[in-house]
Amino acid sequence: MGTDGASTSRTSHRATNVGAYLIERLRLLGLSHVFGVPGDYVLGFFKQLSDSEIDLITTCDELNAGYAADAYARIRE
Repeated sequence: MGTDGASTSRTSHRATNVGAYLIERLRLLGLSHVFGVPGDYVLGFFKQLSDSEIDLITTCDELNAGYAADAYARIRE
């Protein structure tokens, strides 16, 4: 903390949002693919994912997304 009680940060001062932060953190952790189902409440986040370096794999329902993610994890071991 600085002398005035404010915390200091070593991060850049560029404008960001929660979606951009999550995508950056997941990418830094080594995530390369995301499996999911686009819907009303996540369309903005899915747009950010599709514009990122992370490959977005969409399916028509949650069960298929789970199966696809499971199969992908098994062949990547």
